[in-house]
Amino acid sequence: MRKMIVTNQVIRLLKEQVENRNVEMGGLLYGKLNPGWIRIENIGISGPHSKQTPDYISLDMDFVRKESMAKAQEQMLAVGTWHSRPPGALLKPSALDTKMMNIFSSYYKKPMLPVFCICSYTNKSFSLVWYEVSSLGLPKEVSVSCYEEKPIC
Repeated sequence: MRKMIVTNQVIRLLKEQVENRNVEMGGLLYGKLNPGWIRIENIGISGPHSKQTPDYISLDMDFVRKESMAKAQEQMLAVGTWHSRPPGALLKPSALDTKMMNIFSSYYKKPMLPVFCICSYTNKSFSLVWYEVSSLGLPKEVSVSCYEEKPIC
């Protein structure tokens, strides 16, 4: 089982993105990965031409491509995706989430697979769940090994 490291900055940014929102928000997760660990150091956003509803988000792919190129200049790769749910919604992957997780994962080679975060802000409380795709193509919850104040390069 590989180690999963998330910077505290990522948690702060996710909270800022989803607090007081009634539509889904989302983007890519950026960081570094190898067979033994994955480190999530930053998040991306959906972009100005994204489509957001209470139960669906479609990213502005031109924006996401440019954002990813900029992150690559900072030595960060896309290591997964994140999206929020409106207050009170479950943090379980939908059928569409599962399909998108499998498509995204298909661009990576085992054992260096991406992770996925689903989060929500409900009653002034922030919650999130991390997933990866199992060998059967199903979402599987994963645990964060540790949180760090600053990314370690």
